[in-house]
Formats: sequence, structure tokens, C-alpha cells
Amino acid sequence: MNEKTKLKMVKSEKYFKWIEDFTSQTPTNSWDDETAHMQKRTFNQYDQNNVLLFATFVEYVRELARKQYVVSLPHTRYVDFRYDISLGDKIYEIMVTGHGCVNVIKEIDYPEGKLIYVDKPIDPKELREREFIQYILVNKDLDVPKSVFAVHIAHACTICAVKEADRPSFDVWFNDKQKIVILDASQEKMEELESVGYTIRDTGHNDIPKNALVAMSLGIIPKAKALGITKGCTLHKD
Repeated sequence: MNEKTKLKMVKSEKYFKWIEDFTSQTPTNSWDDETAHMQKRTFNQYDQNNVLLFATFVEYVRELARKQYVVSLPHTRYVDFRYDISLGDKIYEIMVTGHGCVNVIKEIDYPEGKLIYVDKPIDPKELREREFIQYILVNKDLDVPKSVFAVHIAHACTICAVKEADRPSFDVWFNDKQKIVILDASQEKMEELESVGYTIRDTGHNDIPKNALVAMSLGIIPKAKALGITKGCTLHKD
């Protein structure tokens, strides 16, 4: 069976229903495909076939995670990644261990982080609020050439890339058109956010005040978070 056919099968309502039924029949409402495969003689052929497809289902979950702006939950070094998913009227934790060798599913009562919606569309408003964007602030109180703003924006973006390149959120943002929003902010607002942003103060050349705070990056953050910390800033139009 090729991967395209496998993917089609694990995206079906039939397979979703099987996951719910199969998981609910286990003593702990949890199982992993390695153990299930070793115990395959205790299952019927239909269950055996679906267990073999579970790794493909997990890859589908990872695809949905990227599309729904969900990053892996905190995990130990023995775990590759961990997500909470919504399937039917239940919530499950999906976990991969052993460098992709073992795929685990467990029914849980409450999600630890953002949910991945598997069998229903995510609310458009929630999706927009989850979207990862790099927000750039420029100091509207400074009268400097556009070229100076451009240089400082480039510096801020470079620092952000170096500091956040290993974060899951950066990977999601990088593979999602690398959206950037530039906002005008007052000197007071810039100083207020300096400790949480990425910036280099100007060295004082080219008639610009020494240590001037020209531009900064707030990093790769969800739109919903940005709405709170950028209050009072306006869209840069020049």
C-alpha cells in the first residue's frame, strides 16, 4: 500500500471511529503501536491492519499541527514530540518516542495546551489568533532616514532568527510565508518592551543620537498574544 493510500485511509471518518473504539477497549484508555503489534495475535485482522496505519495517522496529526499553528507540548528528552488532539467528543494525547519508533495515544480529561482539531474544522477566529507572526516595532518619535529604519529592522530580525531558530514556533512561522507586521511605537513603548524584544541600540553615527532605540523585533508570537503587548501601536504605513 503506498503512502497516498494510507494517508487517505487515516483521514477517513471510519479510521477516526476505529481509534475511538479501539482506545476505549484498552484497560487504561491508552496504547502504542509497538506493543499492539507485538500482541497482534490477540486482535482481529481489521484491528491489526489499523494498528499498522497508526504511524501514518500521527504524521497526519503533525501536518494538522503546522496548519493550525500548534507546537509540541513540553516533553522529556526521550520523547520526540507531544500533542493534544480533539477527536469526536474526546481528547487524546499523541506522543512519539524512540526517535519516531513508537507512537502512543492516550485519552485524557483536559488538554494541556492548544488542541489540534482532527475531525472537525477549527474556528476561523481561533485560527487567526493562533497565527505566528514576527512583529517589528519602529520608533515613531525619531526623525531618521528610511535606510536607518531598514538597517535596524534587519538587525532585529537577524537576532530573532539566531535566538529562536531552534524553537518549534519558529519552524511553523518559517514554513508559513514568514509573516511580518511592522508597527509604529512611541519611545516610551519601545523602552517598555525592550526587555522582551530583540534590538541593537544605535552607535551614534550618521547624526543619530547615540544609544537610540530605532527598531526591535518582538520575536515569533501568536497574534492573540501580540494584541495584548502592542496596545497603543499603529500599523506602519510609510
